[in-house]
Amino acid sequence: KAIHFLGKYMSPVLLGLLSMMVIVSLYHGQPPALTKETSTWLDFKAGFFEGYQTMDLLAALLFGCTLHRFTQNQAKKNHLDPHKIYFYAMLLGGALLAVVYLGLGYSAKYHLELLNQVQKNEYLNVLAFATLGEVGGKFACVTIFLACYTTILALLL
Repeated sequence: KAIHFLGKYMSPVLLGLLSMMVIVSLYHGQPPALTKETSTWLDFKAGFFEGYQTMDLLAALLFGCTLHRFTQNQAKKNHLDPHKIYFYAMLLGGALLAVVYLGLGYSAKYHLELLNQVQKNEYLNVLAFATLGEVGGKFACVTIFLACYTTILALLL
């Protein structure tokens, strides 16, 4: 049930909020002037290796076992080839993650001054408040918490 809830309700809400953050950044953010101390390549490299401190890889590895069992059951129940399901899920998930992280990176670029003042693990929360305002930022933080909570529940079941 946790996987169903996460996929049906929490994922679209999270994608919507992240999309709003990126769109607001595009229209209202100010790109920083590059200096000798920074460059686009160095910024990209740092973002690629450090990310938003969300531990997505660890979550993906742990969550994969649960999804494998769920997919096997669904494939058997609906007489489908599980390999096709895995393939399309991989394509869709990879595309969505790429869009999300490219968008978040672009958003962060427009809020560098603000992000340089906080710890790395606070980036997503600070970015949410900077782009969505007080109410939207709180809603984004609660949504992120619920997504993490439901993921934990799914791993424990």
